[in-house]
Amino acid sequence: MKKIIILIALAVGATGLLAQDAPPADRPMPNGLGLGLFNKRVDVSSLPADLQTLVTTFREQRATFLAERKAMFDQLKDMTAEERKAALEQLRTQIRDELQAQRDLARQIREQLRTLREERRNNPGG
Repeated sequence: MKKIIILIALAVGATGLLAQDAPPADRPMPNGLGLGLFNKRVDVSSLPADLQTLVTTFREQRATFLAERKAMFDQLKDMTAEERKAALEQLRTQIRDELQAQRDLARQIREQLRTLREERRNNPGG
């Protein structure tokens, strides 16, 4: 049983070694109207101001969420079993709420992008 656990741990750890740190340099960047929109490398300055605000809000909320989650996991190391159990339940609830907020915001952005694409498709001349 120990050997299986060790093999699984090694396999999971090795997958990180195979992942790319950055996309290939010859790969073109998205134009800001696709799924890469939430990536910080994508320039959203060509988008309408309200959409730029939504994307910026999404990025800020995501960064805050990840920082809070990391801080909570760091705190878990020093807790007793009971404290850890209560903190994990609180963390699960917080993560569920944060993810729902992120989904809602992403859905709103996608809807605006869809509308923008339809407008461009219907009025290609300007």
